[in-house]
Amino acid sequence: MSKFNSFNQPKQGKQQTTTDESGEDNTASNVFTGDLPPTSDVSENSAAPTVTDQTAAASTSVNDNTVNNAAKQSNVQQTTTNNFKPVTKFEMALVAYLEVMGKTKIVNPEEGGKQQYGLWLTIQEILNSKDQQEFNNAWNTILNFTNKHKDDVFNENFIFRFPEYWTGSDKEFSNFRRLVYLIITSNNVSTRKKSLESINLEKTCETLSEMQKNKIFNFYL
Repeated sequence: MSKFNSFNQPKQGKQQTTTDESGEDNTASNVFTGDLPPTSDVSENSAAPTVTDQTAAASTSVNDNTVNNAAKQSNVQQTTTNNFKPVTKFEMALVAYLEVMGKTKIVNPEEGGKQQYGLWLTIQEILNSKDQQEFNNAWNTILNFTNKHKDDVFNENFIFRFPEYWTGSDKEFSNFRRLVYLIITSNNVSTRKKSLESINLEKTCETLSEMQKNKIFNFYL
């Protein structure tokens, strides 16, 4: 019988060493530190820029590009934060689930069954939170996330797919179905009180441990 349904410091410019006709070593005294050399170091009648000038200009250009690229990257990160950036491990797990199981995705049934069981393990870990406050924070995370994506996979038409490929026990599948239904039914805070009228919390939690049951009751009641 089948189972249920980061900036680098700028590189120093190389010293330019020349030897005049007397054989003396005329090593340039300036070591490039990333800034353009002062204008007094450059002859107004120079026909072309010196090697040191060219090195300075090139390095400054590289530094400018580095700053610009970092600024762009910062803007991208800020945009991600403004939209949604997973922070907790539960958010990361939900994002990973959505990326695989979204309703526009083509899902291999066996992979679908594994993903469903993975979602159950996430819910189970929340239920085993060390205290009520930790549970409340994590439960609110899953409620808010599923409500945000209620028109995708987190609705009754898609969330219970691949029951025949479930990789856990029948009892786990029963708890999975009951708790997922509780989540997607009560994830809208504005209609939560009304929605709970159609849910029997005692029946939903009957096979959970007393500790897990108390956390759910304390959250909703």
